[in-house]
Amino acid sequence: MSQQGSRFIFTVVIIAILVIPIIVSFSNIANETDLVTDKISNMRIAGTNTTWHDDCSSTSGWISQSASSGFDPKHPILESGTLSTTGGYLIVTGIADPVTERKGPLYIKELGDTVSIDAIQMFQAEVEFTYASSVYGFLSVYLFDENKQKAVMLRLHDAWAASESHPESVYFTPGEIGDGTVHDEILFGSWSGYLRFWYNEDTGSLVGELDDGTPNSATLKTSGNFAPDRSIKYIGIQWSRVQGAAYGEDAYRLLDVQLTYDVSEPSSSGWLTGWENRKSHEIVGTPGAGVNYQVPIIVNYGTGADSNNSVYCDSNCQSDFDDIRFTSSDGVTSLDYWREPYFDSDNATFWVEVRDNLDSNVSIYMYYGNPNCTTTSDGPATFVFFDDFNDGTIDMSKWDAFGPWTESGGMASFSITGTG
Repeated sequence: MSQQGSRFIFTVVIIAILVIPIIVSFSNIANETDLVTDKISNMRIAGTNTTWHDDCSSTSGWISQSASSGFDPKHPILESGTLSTTGGYLIVTGIADPVTERKGPLYIKELGDTVSIDAIQMFQAEVEFTYASSVYGFLSVYLFDENKQKAVMLRLHDAWAASESHPESVYFTPGEIGDGTVHDEILFGSWSGYLRFWYNEDTGSLVGELDDGTPNSATLKTSGNFAPDRSIKYIGIQWSRVQGAAYGEDAYRLLDVQLTYDVSEPSSSGWLTGWENRKSHEIVGTPGAGVNYQVPIIVNYGTGADSNNSVYCDSNCQSDFDDIRFTSSDGVTSLDYWREPYFDSDNATFWVEVRDNLDSNVSIYMYYGNPNCTTTSDGPATFVFFDDFNDGTIDMSKWDAFGPWTESGGMASFSITGTG
């Protein structure tokens, strides 16, 4: 009588546990947290008011820009036309019919100061559109930042060669290609008045206004949803023509431009370059907590009420949360963090290494709103010990491995195959 040996397989699976015992739970190092929108108005120190003014009685100082100048007005630059003044206002004559879409010449003056967005007390253009049947054109007055990207546009145009007059006050985030955040009216016939933009120090918001004798204002950006220290360097003016449409050379008149701003001392808290939004995060410390602890913050893509360690981005971050960053209380010193596997357009949990001593309260910032970046999530830099078992190879500098261990998809596996 003979006995046949049986084959068996024994598998051990270790799932990556990333919060090593040295990581103290959040409740052990903080009694509570409070996520609040940054109060931008508290960052500015009152300074001296300065007004830049052009009464549009002369073309002096306005420099025509080439298509390769680096400026990015709403309409592409067309190197055509002549800036002229007559009757106390500026116009452009002789703009060629563009080959495509809307284009027009751009003229620039450089400011003597570099002005932060939150220092603008009033940016104002006095404009006039004299209606004429079947003409179609645009008059735009800009603030450009130090990178020559459009930040603010005050614009008046005749929509679709109809009898409409269309005044607008617009704010653009850095590099924005679309229409920006717009406050506008659609009216009929001729229009004259003032287009305005300013920073409201009381609310920390950006405001646009259209005033033809009856002021009409609206909030363009609320506090925490734009970079207050974005630097404005240039003022630009542009007249644009539409392909195939008649252009009324004397229909779009610029009568006056003014920029009043506060020459302030540097803000007490800096701002991370390239990011539009941030929220402050106060961690209430516990005696004996020490330094370099990792705390979890749950970041939600959509809208909701910030509470404890959960914060909402109101759809102003990337859907994959790649643009989430954390800094210390100075607003610019980056903190190491690790992002857990996330749910696209829903939520992600971040572990942030807080360098300061959590024996007492510590404030940090969370930044979001940069479409041009990728994540800098770094587990080894965040934790004292870290392995996510995701690179396909057991890290022999971290583990003593005996036998056929493999790793994949966040798991380490050990298998034994035999007969008996």
